[in-house]
Amino acid sequence: MNIKRKLTEAKWVNYPEDAEVKFKIRSFPTSMGMFLNGTDNDLIDFTWKKFNYCVVDWQGINDEDSKPLECNEENKKFIFDYVQELMLWVSTQVFDSTSGIVEKKTKT
Repeated sequence: MNIKRKLTEAKWVNYPEDAEVKFKIRSFPTSMGMFLNGTDNDLIDFTWKKFNYCVVDWQGINDEDSKPLECNEENKKFIFDYVQELMLWVSTQVFDSTSGIVEKKTKT
């Protein structure tokens, strides 16, 4: 079994709905997870922490005056709360970023 550590580094991912938009996303380590008691608030809090940690930077995200929107916690929180299509897409990218880290050898 080979473990591909390099795949855990942040990488730029193009947003398929807009060629000018891309996010720099890193994997979410299991050690940063929290114990969930099964309440909706716990799940939302965990999902927010994961989104905030994993989004490192972005390009092509602008405010209503077409000025670049800084990638900071306040703006990430706005996207998390009000731009569901981006939040869900980023979450999918985070999940996909961990696939392929382990390469199992097949028996021949």
